Parts: sequence; C-alpha cells; structure tokens
Amino acid sequence: MMEIRGEGGYEWDVFVSYKHDPYGHRLMTPWVERLLEHVGFWLSQARGGMPARVFFDTETIEIGAGWPDELRRGVLRSRCLLPILSPEYFQSRWCLAEWSSFTARRRLLPKHADRVIMPVKFCDGTWFPPDANEIQYLDLSEYASLMPAFWSSSYAQTLEQKIRPFAESLAQAIDDAPSFQDWPFEPREPEPPHRNVGLRRL
Repeated sequence: MMEIRGEGGYEWDVFVSYKHDPYGHRLMTPWVERLLEHVGFWLSQARGGMPARVFFDTETIEIGAGWPDELRRGVLRSRCLLPILSPEYFQSRWCLAEWSSFTARRRLLPKHADRVIMPVKFCDGTWFPPDANEIQYLDLSEYASLMPAFWSSSYAQTLEQKIRPFAESLAQAIDDAPSFQDWPFEPREPEPPHRNVGLRRL
C-alpha cells in the first residue's frame, strides 16, 4: 500500500474516492485495495522510490475522528483526486462532493495545469453524468472482478501492463499540481442517472 502521512500545506498527494460497499458486504472494496497496492508500487518507482502520501479513508481516518470533517480536509489538502468510477459512485452524496470539489478546482486552473483528476472506470460508463465525459479516464472495467482468485489469473498480469503507465501519469500529475491554496468544497445532490455514449478512455 502507498505510504499515508501528512505535513503542512498539501497533506496528501492523492485522495482516493470510491463508493463503499454496503455494510457487511466486502465486494468491490477488496478489488480497490489490491489495485491501490499495485498503483502505489509503480507510483513510488516513478517518483524515484519516494512513496506517495495517500488519503484512503479506511487507513487514514483514525478511530474516534469525525469522518465528515476528515473527508472534507482530505479533499481540500490533496493534490490530485483518484476516483474509482461506477454508477453507484455518482449516486453517493460523499463521492459527488469529492468529485464536484475537484471539478470546481479544475475549472479554476489553466488548461495546461488542470490534470488534478485521474479517474479509473470500474464499470458501466453508460450512466455517468455529463461532466464525467469531460475528463479522460483509464477503463479497467474489463478487469473489474469480485473474485479474489482474479489477482492470480492471466487477466491480472494484463492489468499490470495498464497500471504501470497510469501510475507514471499519476506521478506526473502530482508533480504538476498547482500550489496549495484555499480550494472550494462543493457538496452536490445525486441526480437521476443520465445515459451517455462515447466516453473517452485511455
């Protein structure tokens, strides 16, 4: 897993945003955790062996802490957003707040410096909202699996070939992130799903 720690200004390099599984059901979350392990390894290699500072709620928020305040702080003090996109993602108020806050930040930046969102598609971009079509994403839906045995399969080996260049791009996005400032935090209510076609992908 990527190193998790904080210091002044930006406290984290990457904020991981994903829709939690329903309580008592660990289906998608184990896949996200394994993906982050692999991304974290190659991200560290791309940064000269220096681990990234990553906000991942289950490992960053301490027991007893007020998680809404911690999530808000994580969003505002992270350089980049790594959202794991699914239809459920855009029906979650917290995921939407994380997404909308970074899209608002992105609108404040010049085009050459607006790569602060590095999305990964877990499944079904057909039902993403229109603004998800504005940002190129890495499509890993072919490799989305709920089975633990997936990570020992040939598909996982192919997935690794996609993760490494993505991690290198994420490292560049971290390096190119704008100077820290008072970024907006924008809560947003879910809307009925929108049918979309032609989403861009890597």
